[in-house]
Amino acid sequence: MSQGFVVVGLINLLFLAFGIPDFASQMLLELGFARPGSRKQESEADYIGLMMMAQSCFEPEEAVALWGRMEEEEGRSGGGAAAVSEYASE
Repeated sequence: MSQGFVVVGLINLLFLAFGIPDFASQMLLELGFARPGSRKQESEADYIGLMMMAQSCFEPEEAVALWGRMEEEEGRSGGGAAAVSEYASE
């Protein structure tokens, strides 16, 4: 992320120098930098979260059961947006 800040800034300057419209440059940056790494970054974040759980004396194996319960609840409530609006009205 810290390296991306510099790279994105330089690429934006390059796009500006060549007169590439802002919407096109943002789309190219999204396709070229953000999307390809998003799965890898998400997996890394999951791994770090599990390591932090283990260090905090939680059992990482229980995460499987937790997400199973979350999926069941989502199925009962009809999806994430419905569940959020249900809790927001309380």
